[in-house]
Amino acid sequence: MKQQDVKIVQVLAPLADRFNGSPDTKVVQLATYSECLFIINMGANTGAAGRIKIYAFADRNINSEIAAKYHKQAIGYWYRAGSGSAPDTEGAWTRVEAGAEVTLAAAKCVNTQCLVAVSPVEASAIMQAAGYEGGAVHLNLNEAVDDPIVGSVTCVLAGGISKDNLPGAYVS
Repeated sequence: MKQQDVKIVQVLAPLADRFNGSPDTKVVQLATYSECLFIINMGANTGAAGRIKIYAFADRNINSEIAAKYHKQAIGYWYRAGSGSAPDTEGAWTRVEAGAEVTLAAAKCVNTQCLVAVSPVEASAIMQAAGYEGGAVHLNLNEAVDDPIVGSVTCVLAGGISKDNLPGAYVS
């Protein structure tokens, strides 16, 4: 993979109680990319009981705030959770079907990361089947147990147009 084929986008800024209030990430445009990987970074789990539920959605190619609220369709995804005891070690890739969610155990929400892979082809197909132009995605992260977790979310897009100036990643 060439460096110019990769776009890295912060989709949920770092915050001490990041997953409180069921936040949506920014909607990311996939039209010119063949791969999409969200990296959910988790730091201190204040009371050590915090858990996160992960949902993925395909979106219309419209304003990100509107898309996240009104024009979304559940999409399947793959995830790979880190281990709080060995932060550089992830578990196996596991498939989550559209409309389902995964809840990370408290031990997997401490000083580690969770990788979430979404297929741009699947996102586009789901939106087209619903009668919309597709090609964008976002995650919804729900604090399943009310215990603050420091965190942020970054999205890595790859397989884009091989130019020095890749197109923007946010839906405008």
